Amino acid sequence: MALQRFLNQSSSTNNLVEDGIFGPLTLKAWLMEQTGKNTPDTNTSDWKNFKTMHPDALIGKVTKNYYETFVKKYE
Repeated sequence: MALQRFLNQSSSTNNLVEDGIFGPLTLKAWLMEQTGKNTPDTNTSDWKNFKTMHPDALIGKVTKNYYETFVKKYE
């Protein structure tokens, strides 16, 4: 639920149900956070910037470090 809450707060276009399920809508919202698109496109400047700021980032995945730094406070 914390990730969905975080994503809802980070973008006014997200209207995720905060149910704790990492389903297709949550994945699309997370990809938008990472890449600026709702697809796993690693060719975007948004992804390159995200990867520069978070070197351990994996496309479509929430790393432990990112979660603890940005998302955990939404628990």
